[in-house]
Amino acid sequence: LAWFLAFFVGFLSLSQEILWVRAVSFLHQGVPQAFSLVLGLFLLGVAAGSAAAKRVCTKNHAPLGVAALVMFLSGVGDILAPWTLATLVHGPFSLLGISVFIFFTAALKSAVFPIAHQLGSEQGKRMGRSLSRVYFMNIMGSTLGPLLTGFVLLDYLSLSAAFQLIGLGGLLVSAVILVSINRKLVVAVFILFLGV
Repeated sequence: LAWFLAFFVGFLSLSQEILWVRAVSFLHQGVPQAFSLVLGLFLLGVAAGSAAAKRVCTKNHAPLGVAALVMFLSGVGDILAPWTLATLVHGPFSLLGISVFIFFTAALKSAVFPIAHQLGSEQGKRMGRSLSRVYFMNIMGSTLGPLLTGFVLLDYLSLSAAFQLIGLGGLLVSAVILVSINRKLVVAVFILFLGV
């Protein structure tokens, strides 16, 4: 589960970043500052999400339940991203609103990686090996996400549909976490996906 979480958090996070760069570039007629703005907000979100997750890991607040909730909220945020963009783009504070939205969606996904890190680390002599495997899976996801999203997904889907697909990926990760916590939740998760 730790490897799964590490991989998909990296995959979905970097895919989301590519989509936000594309969206902000379109909104501001391709100005070069679009990339640096999204990257800066994304890194701030990653730092904030990781700091928040550290508290969850140190206080033992059912980290898997928190990870499931966070991925669910992140998935919903991605699904609502096209609507949010359409709503904010005409307002007087459009850039501020979009910036806050980018920050929080990045923070949500990044909060799951420290939990995966804690789940995948073994105490004792195998600690280094176990941590390197978790990081390896995260790097694999972080590499494949932008490649598949930038070179494949955006060739076949609109930006709006790509956001929604990434959001469904977040909901799927949340569902896998819930099922790993309690297998009796399979039916509830299935009904949830039928509703989506």
